[in-house]
Amino acid sequence: MTAGKPRILIVAGMHRSGTSAAAALLQSAGLRVGARLLGPCPSNVRGHFENLDFVEFHERRLRALGQDPSGWTLNGPLAFDEATAGEALRLASTHAATPAWGFKDPRTVLFLRAWAGLLPQAAFLFVHRAPWEVADSLYRRSSEYDAVFRENPALAVDVWA
Repeated sequence: MTAGKPRILIVAGMHRSGTSAAAALLQSAGLRVGARLLGPCPSNVRGHFENLDFVEFHERRLRALGQDPSGWTLNGPLAFDEATAGEALRLASTHAATPAWGFKDPRTVLFLRAWAGLLPQAAFLFVHRAPWEVADSLYRRSSEYDAVFRENPALAVDVWA
């Protein structure tokens, strides 16, 4: 990377793939993942390490595209229109004062090409977990957030793919 430029790492992976563990490890090693993070819950007691600014940004974009804000969609890759791209760059610039920063949100996988185009200096860390393990974890989590999988169990693997 060019000297003086902030280092950006985008952690990407399906929900329940271990992205929270990866982001926690990276944060402990000095990567700034944000100040306003999604907190813990019974299925993720250490927290999600998701910067809520990016989570909310992705949720707004998904709603604007007529998609479920959770990211449970078979459509993709998704894009940013011109206004959304400007918003994304402003959002990234608020974190750029930190020498090494990044973000993690499972919805990011839907917008990988858009982020890569906007932040060509960014590196990506892809966290992989087998689809049957992700599906099992989603079923066991049984949160209201995952109710769609009780109605359509195959959707968990389809979304992973």
